[in-house]
Amino acid sequence: MTVRYPARRVSPLCCENGELGRKLAAAELEVIHLSEFLKQNTQKYTEDIKKLEEK
Repeated sequence: MTVRYPARRVSPLCCENGELGRKLAAAELEVIHLSEFLKQNTQKYTEDIKKLEEK
């Protein structure tokens, strides 16, 4: 017995790829910003620890 799936409407790949590209670019920017934020917080934490050790 063969299972038949209903035909689905497919949006043009160019439009779909454009939207996916924009989402990917936004996600990449968010990763860059979060990485920079983490780096800054880590540096500040390290400096604070050094100051406490000097006391």
